[in-house]
Amino acid sequence: VNKIVYKGKPGVRKMLYESKIAHGNFNVVLTTYEYIMKDKNLLSKIKWNYVIIDEGHRMKNHHCKLTGIFSQYYSSRHRLLLTGTP
Repeated sequence: VNKIVYKGKPGVRKMLYESKIAHGNFNVVLTTYEYIMKDKNLLSKIKWNYVIIDEGHRMKNHHCKLTGIFSQYYSSRHRLLLTGTP
């Protein structure tokens, strides 16, 4: 499995996007919700097959920033929320 861990300083993340993500050279991209929000201009260009979100309990609130960004900017065929919160 070709995976990318999308983290680091802004320049490093931009290089990862330009060299691998933009060209579809991956099976899995692992990152944090902070980078999903910070780098939405890059990451939302991809038509994702699956988006898996840990700490999905944060998205219970339809007015939270993460929910708004996902709804407005990201496109995916499937979304899976992971949470330990009942």
